[in-house]
Amino acid sequence: VELCEKIRLIQEQKPHVEIIITPESAIAYCLNQSPRFCSMILESIQKKDLFLGSYRKSNNGLYYNSCYWFSRGQLHAWHDKKHGVPFIERMAKLFN
Repeated sequence: VELCEKIRLIQEQKPHVEIIITPESAIAYCLNQSPRFCSMILESIQKKDLFLGSYRKSNNGLYYNSCYWFSRGQLHAWHDKKHGVPFIERMAKLFN
C-alpha cells in the first residue's frame, strides 16, 4: 500500500519522470501469488513505466528473484534472475 502511494505521488509531483525503478526485492513476497496487490499496482501506475523488483513462484514450484514491468495500467512482462552474483548471493547458504 505504501509503495502504491509513493507511485501516485511521483506521478503527480514529478510529471517529467517517465520510468520508475525500484530496488531488487523491493517487495518481500511473491507478486504473482498476490493478485490483490498486483491489482493495486496496476491501478496506481497509469501514466508511467514501473520496473518493480519482487519474487515470483513458477508453476513448477521454484522461486525466482524477478523484475516486473508495469506500463500504463498493464503488466507487460517479467524477467527471472537465473544466476546469483558469485559469493555474495550464495553466502547465506553457508549458514543454513
